[in-house]
Amino acid sequence: MFNLQANSLLLSPITSRLILGASLLSLTSCAALKQTKLKDTEVFYRASTMDSFVPKPNEVPIPTLTTIPARSKVIGHFAYTTPKGSQFAMDAAIYNARRVGADAVVVRKLEEKTTPYSYYVAPETISVPKTRMITQPIWIRDRNGVPGHWEPRQRVETFYVLEQRPGHVVSGTNHRTTIDAVMIRQK
Repeated sequence: MFNLQANSLLLSPITSRLILGASLLSLTSCAALKQTKLKDTEVFYRASTMDSFVPKPNEVPIPTLTTIPARSKVIGHFAYTTPKGSQFAMDAAIYNARRVGADAVVVRKLEEKTTPYSYYVAPETISVPKTRMITQPIWIRDRNGVPGHWEPRQRVETFYVLEQRPGHVVSGTNHRTTIDAVMIRQK
């Protein structure tokens, strides 16, 4: 079938380092983009205590729980509604928990709601600008006393046309995800 030589499969050390570096750079840029999107959710966190804690690194897993365990202290509250779905809401809660140094997130409510909408857009008449090239003769006067002459010149002419747009119905759905969570620390 294929005749591959053993040394054709081996990469030079420089080439392998370049490939590794490019792949790591692409992964970090994706993580940085996600962090940037989650940064907007910081305004939805409210601290419950005056204590401040060291932020957790991204490698530290933050568990999500449904009840507050014994010997734990609530340090903040996170409530947020988003059209981006439940995965984004959970990522935002974990991001904020890491940012404030929480040990875990207790999700009290994660609710998704889809509501239909429909409205009528009335018919309207609008004025639409149109352009066209027209040729128009102009009188060219000679400078040396010789009689002038007519010469065709082109120019752009703008005119307006009334356009009737019919009425129509617009319908669809709005999807919202609401999360209500508290951040906790172990005592």
